[in-house]
Amino acid sequence: MSVRFLAIAFMCTALSAQPKIKIDESAKTTLRDYAAAVSQRDFASCSFNLHINVLQGAQKIDEKARYRFALSAPNKLHLERLSGRGVTLISDGNQVHAYVPDLAQVRTSPAPASIQELMLADPIVSSFSGGATAFLWMLTDIEDATSFLSDVTWMVDMGSETIDDQPYQRIYFQKRNVDMNVWIDTATMTLRRIAPDLSKLIPTNGAEINMALDFSDWQTTPFDGVFQFKAPEHAESVSQFNLQRSAEQKPVLVGKAAPLFELDKLDGSSAKLADHKKKDIVVLDFWATWCGPCRMTMPQISQLAQQYKDKNVHVYALNLKEPKNKVAAFVEKLALDLDVILDTDGTVGQAYGAQQIPQTIIIDREGIVQAVHVGFSQNLKEQVSADLDTLLAGETLVD
Repeated sequence: MSVRFLAIAFMCTALSAQPKIKIDESAKTTLRDYAAAVSQRDFASCSFNLHINVLQGAQKIDEKARYRFALSAPNKLHLERLSGRGVTLISDGNQVHAYVPDLAQVRTSPAPASIQELMLADPIVSSFSGGATAFLWMLTDIEDATSFLSDVTWMVDMGSETIDDQPYQRIYFQKRNVDMNVWIDTATMTLRRIAPDLSKLIPTNGAEINMALDFSDWQTTPFDGVFQFKAPEHAESVSQFNLQRSAEQKPVLVGKAAPLFELDKLDGSSAKLADHKKKDIVVLDFWATWCGPCRMTMPQISQLAQQYKDKNVHVYALNLKEPKNKVAAFVEKLALDLDVILDTDGTVGQAYGAQQIPQTIIIDREGIVQAVHVGFSQNLKEQVSADLDTLLAGETLVD
């Protein structure tokens, strides 16, 4: 059972039976107060983590993705996949751009009239988002509490629950044939978590399926370029997504010139890729502090840097879109001996197609990308070492 299948099923399956109506007045009041707060916001943005866990016999699926999300009524949307499987979906109110990194394809079309249509109209986009777009309507439909509650058939106040040492009000309800738990911060009137009960939504065939969207970093002030989209250089513009393109194809950059960059280092100096041409093999490791697999990979990258530092191999740990002080504290805490550079606006990450992190890229002395390793592997150090030894011996990794 694939995550993509689950996501399509979220969009297409309906329950055949309805429960008896039960509306808890306390839960209703909480949702009305939340709706009133949401309706007064001209803009809202946050980050969220999507986690899908499937257990069926000996088969396990455990997938995580992180997004940046922003919306402004009636139809401006910023849904940017930062790591893991997923999509980027951005609407400026006139056009909507859907980018699927797994396909390296981008589709541009007229923007629908509402944010709900943007997120729910396209089952292909929903499938590649791991089903995230199928549940984000909770952030948009709620603006009109009367309309939102009109098809709620069961709603209960489950009381206060603590997540990461903070109290949240948990509400359980059934709406649009979906059983769902939501956790609301009643002080700031923002969502902390959405957890749908998938067992009543799709045929599970005996599988245990859990899904959660965890929200953080809520803001009400727009950031620069929030609803602007720039397609990655390697992306193909299409009118319809070509699902036959495999995510296992050779990465687009392999065998091509590595995009040049100049970035600030953590120590305040500057790093230029051009300075290494004809002299060094360069290893770029794209990472972020919030990325669990990145944290597991970093010690291996640090060991590689020390192993090859006297062999004309330079290793950069390239942090994506995080403030310098946060990165510095993380590196110090883990006692990592690494040359850290800061891609604060994500421009370099986009140029390299680093949509999934951790991602380790090897560039030869001529500035050609020789290899791309995506994701965490316990054998990453050995894999990269083998690649570097091949290049140091004067051979190539490119067919």
